[in-house]
Amino acid sequence: MLSTTVRAPAKINIYLEVLGRRADGYHDLETVFQALSWHDLVKVSIDPDGPPHTKVTCTDARLNGPDNLAHRAVSALRHRSCQLGSVHVHITKHLPIGGGLGGGSSNAAAVLRAVTSLLPDPPPMPTLTAVAAELGADVPFFLHGGTAYADGRGDHILPLDDLPSQAVTLLLPPIACATPQVFAALDDRQRGPRQACGPATLSTRLRHDHGGRHNRLQAACARAYPAIMELFTWLDQRRLPWLLSGSGSTCIVFADGVMDDPPPGVQVVTSRFASRAELS
Repeated sequence: MLSTTVRAPAKINIYLEVLGRRADGYHDLETVFQALSWHDLVKVSIDPDGPPHTKVTCTDARLNGPDNLAHRAVSALRHRSCQLGSVHVHITKHLPIGGGLGGGSSNAAAVLRAVTSLLPDPPPMPTLTAVAAELGADVPFFLHGGTAYADGRGDHILPLDDLPSQAVTLLLPPIACATPQVFAALDDRQRGPRQACGPATLSTRLRHDHGGRHNRLQAACARAYPAIMELFTWLDQRRLPWLLSGSGSTCIVFADGVMDDPPPGVQVVTSRFASRAELS
């Protein structure tokens, strides 16, 4: 039996722009991902001589079974003729479901990294990247971690130099936001079209100008989920530097130790930017 345990970090979007609607109904995006130190743990065990069977269990029982993206990650590797035998994935869950932190995508990428680290002849990175893109738009980012620029649907990843370490406070309201519903709430002006800034410009801006943080989905999220406006208003009243992550519902405050009186029902987690080296 071969076994390894890897981290599956949360991510935040410190910049997210919608460039326009594509012919396939999706939207072209421009975003900068940042990995965080807060993470799930993913244990992968392989019996190379066992039957081609996959089992996924999780400390959150809602995520047990074949519908878990981690299960699909193993299936995708098998589809590419990877000889895996029996695979058991166990996820120790800390990251929220539907919080805009990429927990499910990170779990799937963690499985890809873990499985290939156990194989004597692992698939090359281009194959892993192709599998990750099939699983979800932000899964490829979690093969790299650190700081990265993405465009297309958010699946074309260009690693950037790590941003300086920074503490962040995450506010997690008891709301799970569905990404399609948030995008459906964009108005015509918010959908674009508009020009991309490009990785060099965004990397420089975010390194030297904290005002460069941006999320085009913020207003659409509030429109789709009116209850989240209460948290937005609460943050604005305290004049805190904050941003919605992804399509929500997590809000990022770019400071540490500022949440002595969070709104009722809102979970508070302190984390920090994680470098690319922390994923290896």
